[in-house]
Amino acid sequence: MEDTSKYLIHADVTADGVVERSDVVGAIFGQTEGLLGDDLDLRDLRQSGKVGRIDVEIASTAG
Repeated sequence: MEDTSKYLIHADVTADGVVERSDVVGAIFGQTEGLLGDDLDLRDLRQSGKVGRIDVEIASTAG
């Protein structure tokens, strides 16, 4: 797959318990709020269409 994005963010998230894709996306948006500055606010970028697809892969190891 060819990436044409200006920015590509990779993150590993580990959780104890059952999580869904929406939980992971919500956690990323919540934890980065105010962290990246006003120019890179993920919520604003998502609403304006500047942040496209958010891929989440979930793997269960104990349940």
